[in-house]
Formats: sequence, C-alpha cells, structure tokens
Amino acid sequence: MLSPLEKPRLVLRVGVAGAIKLPESQRGRLHELFTQVFRVLATRLEALSPGLDASARPDICSYYAAGDNGSPVRPLLRVVSGLADGTDQIAFESLLAFECEARTSSSTPGARTDFELVAILPCDATTFRDNSEVKNKSTFDTLLGHCAYRIELDGRCVPHPPHHTAPDRLTTERRNRAFRVQAAALLRHCDLLIANADLDAGAGIGGTRETMAAAVALGIPVVFLSAAPGDRDRPVSIITRPVDLERTGESPAAPWDRTVDQVVTRILADPRTSRAGPYAREGAEGGAARLDTAEAELLDEFFDGGERRARVRPRLWSTFVRRFRRLTATGADAAIEPFDTYRARAAHLSAHYTGLYRGAFLVNYTLAAVAVSLAVATLVYLLMLARYDAPEAESGRVLLSIAIVELAVLIAIFLNTHHGNSHHWNSKAVDFRYLAERLRAMYYLAPMGSLRLAPPRVARYAATALRQSVVDWLLQAVIREAPPDTGMRPAARGSTQTAAAPCVAQSDVERALTAVRDNWLATQIDYHRATSHTQLTMHQWIERWVWRLNLAVIIIVSLDVLLILARLTGLRSEWVEAGHTYAPALVFLAAVLPAVVASLNSIRFQSECLRIAERSAVMVELLEGCRAECEVLRTRMQGARANGGTHDPGGWTLEALELGEVCAQMISDEVAEWSVLYSRDLLEA
Repeated sequence: MLSPLEKPRLVLRVGVAGAIKLPESQRGRLHELFTQVFRVLATRLEALSPGLDASARPDICSYYAAGDNGSPVRPLLRVVSGLADGTDQIAFESLLAFECEARTSSSTPGARTDFELVAILPCDATTFRDNSEVKNKSTFDTLLGHCAYRIELDGRCVPHPPHHTAPDRLTTERRNRAFRVQAAALLRHCDLLIANADLDAGAGIGGTRETMAAAVALGIPVVFLSAAPGDRDRPVSIITRPVDLERTGESPAAPWDRTVDQVVTRILADPRTSRAGPYAREGAEGGAARLDTAEAELLDEFFDGGERRARVRPRLWSTFVRRFRRLTATGADAAIEPFDTYRARAAHLSAHYTGLYRGAFLVNYTLAAVAVSLAVATLVYLLMLARYDAPEAESGRVLLSIAIVELAVLIAIFLNTHHGNSHHWNSKAVDFRYLAERLRAMYYLAPMGSLRLAPPRVARYAATALRQSVVDWLLQAVIREAPPDTGMRPAARGSTQTAAAPCVAQSDVERALTAVRDNWLATQIDYHRATSHTQLTMHQWIERWVWRLNLAVIIIVSLDVLLILARLTGLRSEWVEAGHTYAPALVFLAAVLPAVVASLNSIRFQSECLRIAERSAVMVELLEGCRAECEVLRTRMQGARANGGTHDPGGWTLEALELGEVCAQMISDEVAEWSVLYSRDLLEA
C-alpha cells in the first residue's frame, strides 16, 4: 500500500545580476523598477496558487500543494543574488521593502506570498566581503543577515594587487574562476533572471552580459532592466532568445508586465513548454489551461498512492527473466531528500508497470501458441474420427470442450490486451522510469551547487515527448521546491555559521566527485552491464530454440513427404504403416511448432532484448569514459591542492558541475530516446 505523497509547493526562483557601479541618479529608479517587477511576480504567483482563492487557473496548478482552508500553503518567491554592490543589493533592499509594504493589508499584492533571500558567494562570506569590490560592508552584512540561505562555493577570491603592481597570472585565474563559478551556480538556482546593465558598456569576467547569454543558453528567460541612457522610455524588456540580446532597444509588442505574466505561467503552469525551449508558443497561454485524461491520471496516481499488489503477470515475467540473469547490479545511490521520496515512488511505479506490461505480452504470446494448438487439435481429432469409429455423443463432448477452452483462451488474450492498453501500462512504465532517472541525477548535481536539470536533447518531435512534458513539469516542480542548500555540506559552527544566517552551506567538490564516480557512474555501469548480459542471453536463448524448432519442423515435414511418396509408389513396409498411424501427430506438430516459433519471435520483438543489450553495452562504454574523466579531474584538483594549495586556482565546482551535467545529459538523453523507441502498446497476438 503506497501512502499519499505531499504535492510540491509553488515556488518561483528569481536570480539577480547587474551592474556594480551605479550613479546615484539611477539607484532610485532601479529600486522602483525592481519593486514593480516583484509586484507583478507576486500577483501572478497568487493567481496560480491553488490554496488562495477560487479564481480560474490552469489544471496543472491543482497539483501544487494547497493546504487546507484554515492553513493554505502560500506560494514562495525566492530571490537569489551574489550580493555584490549595486544591482544585487538594491534588489534585496527592494524585496525587503516590498515585503513590508505587502504585509500592511491582506488585499495588497504580495500579502499572501512568502519571500526568501538567498546569497550565492564564490567563497566564504568574510573573504568575499573583504577581497571583492564590496564597498559598503555594513549594507552587505545587514542584507546577508536577512538571507534564509547562504551558499559558499570553493572559489579563491584573493584581493586585488596594489594599483602600481601588475596582477600575476595565478591571481587573475583565481579571481576569474571564482566569479565564473558564482555566476554559473546562480543560474542553476533560478527559473527567471532579472538583469540590469548598460549592454553598450564593457563587461568583465562573469559580468552581466555574459551571465545573460548563459541564462538564455540554459533556457532561462531574462527580465532586462536597461541602464542605457537612451532606454529610459523602454526600461523593461523580456529576453528569451539569443537574438533578443541584440534587440533590447526595440519597442515590445505587448506591455512588459503582461509578457512577464505569460513567462511565469509558462514556467510554472504549462507542461507543454518544458521541452520546447524559448520558442514555445510566444505570448500564448491557451495551451496551459487543460490537462488531458491520461496526464491527470498519471499525476493522480503518482501523488495518491494506493495498493499495488504483486500480480501474476509481473511474477511470470520475473520468473522468465531470472533464468537469463547471470550478473546483478551492485552499488547504491547517494540518495538525498527531498528527491529520494519522489524518486522512490517513481521507481516503484515504473517497476510495477514494467512487470505488468512485459508479463502481459508474455502471457499473450504463450496463449496464442496454446490457441493454435487447440485449433490444430480439433482438426486432428476430426481426422481421427474419420479414421476410427467413435461414439457421436462422446466425440461431440470432446469437440465442445476443446472449443470452449479455445474460446476462453482467445477471450483471455483479448481482455489482457485491452486492459493493458486502456490502462497505458507501457506508457506509465517508461514515463515513471524517465522521472526516476531524471531525479536520480539530482542526487549528484545538488551537492555541486546545482538545482537545475536541462531537458533532454532528443525526442522533442515525438508524441511521447508531449506526453512526458507533464512528467517534466513534475520534475521541475520538485526541483524548484528543494531548499538551496540541498545536498551541500553545512558550514562548521563557530566559523561562518551565525544566528542571523542559520542555513549556511559550502561546496565540497571532492566529496561530490567521489559520489559521482563511486555511486552514480559505478552503479549505472553495473546496471547497464548486467542488463546487457541478461538481455543478450535472453536473445541468444530464444534464437537457439527458434533454430531448433524450425529444424524440427523441417524434419517432420520431410518425414511426412517421404511417407506420402512411399504410399504413392506402393511401397509397403512396417515403417510406412507405422508412419501412417502417427500421421495425425506429425500434422499436429508441423502446425503447432511454427506457432511456437512465431510466439518466441514475438516475445523477442516485443521485449526488444537485442536492442536493449546493444544500447546498454554502448552506455557502459560511455559511462566508463565519464568515470575516467572524473578521475582525471580529481587527480588535477588534488595535485593543485597539494603543498598547502599555493598553486590552487580554486573554483573546481565549475569544472565538476560541467562534468556532472554532461553525465546527466547523456543519461537523460538515453532515457528519453528509449521512451520513444519503446513506447508501444500490446499487440493482438
């Protein structure tokens, strides 16, 4: 019996990036723009939240946590920044001021929204404050105290050299890597980026334009607040495509607040855009409104639980496969919450429906051979009746019994097929496996400071991809709800842990890389190696029996031909007479054995055993390559950190994250592609 799962909370993560040096004349204007954007975002969140009012909203919103009438679950607006001078600090100050304003009245926009500040720093807070361009340290400390979470990465934020001294190469590399890893981590913690800059001005490493381009490449929409002197009449524009970066000065086709509403709706409440990227239905919301019956059924089953008994079909398939299993997968995942709870449910449902589907076609093709055997038995029995006299009443009862059994077999095949297809056993099996494997990746990306998972690069044009878009929505909703410090190492108390910032997490790249190598990749390699061996053994076993049965049919038909020739030529001998006596049995075998061969070939076709074996063998090679790259990176990192780390450039989280995302992308692509190739209904046997 599966207990109900809590639905994820409605959370929107907003990143902030922008100019550090701002003229005093721009600060007030920027504060006002941030307040307007936050008001629009909060208003939209409250309109989409299922626990606040009964206003019309997309169907998918009913699968966010709603709470009850006495204690509704409020949506959360989480704002993430690097807390640098200028734009970052103004954004935090604006949100705090907006929150105070929203709490003055229950009818004010934002009154029913929770707000959360998160600081992502390239190194520990003290080193960053003292060695970066932070000038107003008291403001930095004050805003840092308001943060619910603080993420400290492994960058080496060393101080600038004196003005009269040229920076050495290692110092420049350390600072560049530190700010690049900070910008990369910030983008992995947001669904929407608010950026403020003058794009006509120059930018440094990890600067705003570079961050905006990286955001668009990741599929993150950008709300751009232009600081260019000529854009005061067009202060806000929305950037969703690379070409939009060059058109920020053009007049928008619609008011910016309406466009932001549409963007937020597509992020939070339109599953069909999950794989379509920035070109998905620009400016349209109609597709977000309704879920079809299959999508609603899948989500209801995932959250509601219910009884999943071990039925006959899964046991039959398990027994059949067990005879071919010589290798077993070893190892275990480094599971972390909240992903483990959802992944365990998805994995359980995937195994359940996989057993049902594969057991169903095994039953179908076995019963098909039985049905043919019964039909041939009827003909053979009639032949025997013509040769030997038998009581009519007795022969009638025999024929009726055979006919009833054959009818029962055919009805069983029909009902088995109809039940499996109408309940979408195979579709649910591949969809839940897709969700389970995608959630598994978060076990290993989160400790590297990433709460973002890119969509697969394949299967975008298949009907399966559209169906699985609701699974992608569920995946992203679970990821968005996860706390920013998920999977990361808590800071040691007495160092940077303070009462003002109770949740301080630091990156531990070596531990994360070890988990990727020893848990994720090793487990996947063992799984695919065992799967390849099992499926190849199954294919070879079926192939051998098909060859044997075909040979037996040839021999039987050859004997039958010889017997006929002997009778035609008038040959009389004991063996000819004996052959004539057993002719009905030969006819029976000659008709039934091809049916058995067809059933075996159908099982081989439906199970895709050879294709699975080949794909898993290729995956083993690819994953071994990733594991070797992981070891190379660990060796480089350990070498740089040797001898007190005097030559350590820091910022290893960026390289580790890139490697982790390569692994996640490869596994996601394989699962998504297989979901398309293996998405087929039960066939009428």
